[in-house]
Amino acid sequence: MRRFLLALLATVTLGAFTPPPVPTTRVTDQVGILSQATTMTLDRELAALEAKNGSQVLVYVTKSTGGVPLEDWTHTTARAWKVGQKKDNNGAVLFVFMGDHKIRLEVGTGLEGAIPDTRAIDITDNCASLFKKGDFNGGVLTATRDIIKLASGEKFSPHHGSIAGLSDKNAAELIGILALIVLFIIFGCFFGFGDVFSFCLGMMLGESFGGSGKSSGGGFSSGGGGFSGGGSSSDF
Repeated sequence: MRRFLLALLATVTLGAFTPPPVPTTRVTDQVGILSQATTMTLDRELAALEAKNGSQVLVYVTKSTGGVPLEDWTHTTARAWKVGQKKDNNGAVLFVFMGDHKIRLEVGTGLEGAIPDTRAIDITDNCASLFKKGDFNGGVLTATRDIIKLASGEKFSPHHGSIAGLSDKNAAELIGILALIVLFIIFGCFFGFGDVFSFCLGMMLGESFGGSGKSSGGGFSSGGGGFSGGGSSSDF
């Protein structure tokens, strides 16, 4: 019953949600966390990206979703804004909700090849890491420039990885997986649980690498086209 009521409340809240007006600038900061220099720099670099290959990227900093589920808010808003070229669907929006302590990257279908979920997760994780240190300008600059690199076809390397370029969370997961593998091997050797070991290892690796614990999905297409998986959310 509780789950039903929560789902009903979310549906009612979303039904009453009206996306904010389409931004008139590439970088919108309604909270005041970005310096004028950062805003001008990003606007210039995002304009250069659009001139280069048509990809449109927006940065939108606001206070809260107002109780609307994060992905519903960003998904609905990104679609309404129709960022990107209509024929290419090559748009992306970096959303920051300071009051909710959440970051969300929505990726248009035309950019999903350049910015897959794994890279989107790295981008929002890196941004969140800098936000936790109070470096809001650095977080937005780093995230936006990484989006620009990927949209331009350049290589990407996570900035705050602790092991071989992995994010802190992914590195911790990898360490845990390796420790479990060692335990399985030990038990398998001593007790002959070879089949159990193979089955459990397969399930464990499939769960770990077949999908991410980060929230992902959504994405938008210019002109209100179809959606598919693409994007990431991180908390700070």
